[in-house]
Amino acid sequence: MQVITLSPPLLDRACESMSEMVMDMLASAPDIVVGIQSGGAPIAESIAARIGIANIAYASATRPGSTVRSLMAPLLKRLPRGVNNVLRSAESRLLRHNPGGDRKVAFSISGEMVAMIAMAKAPVLLVVDDAVDSGKTLSEVVTRLKSMYPHARVVTAAVAVTTPDPIFRPDISLYADTLVRFPWSADYSSPAEAD
Repeated sequence: MQVITLSPPLLDRACESMSEMVMDMLASAPDIVVGIQSGGAPIAESIAARIGIANIAYASATRPGSTVRSLMAPLLKRLPRGVNNVLRSAESRLLRHNPGGDRKVAFSISGEMVAMIAMAKAPVLLVVDDAVDSGKTLSEVVTRLKSMYPHARVVTAAVAVTTPDPIFRPDISLYADTLVRFPWSADYSSPAEAD
């Protein structure tokens, strides 16, 4: 499994590439971009701005382990990159073998957007996340959106798919079988700091 760090300029290029992939796949802009918080939100916002979409909604889904990782962030930043790579790989393997767990999915969608989706004949919703590990979060968000808006087409995108066999694979992704350190990752340090 590959591990890469996306500095802000590299993340900007990744968002540009994903925007192009979205437009190539859809042939027109989606009606709404839904960012999965917290990592998917800045990517969704960047893609929406690049393709000229003002309608952005947010979904939040919490998974077991997220709280522990956020509490350990100060320690993780101090560990050598090689140790963090081993920890990230172990977490990814655990998620692959045990994708379950209770997740709570909540949406923050304005009433105006809800009405727009409900009234449109065939709205296209683009759901964006930073990384797909087990695929459970993305699966639950898509399932919930489809139950709320059965007439909508839901397309998914993520910068990275970390495991070879998630239960749900995004329609668009840049990296496969790759762990990505984003600027908001608990173990992120800029490439200059890591040397």
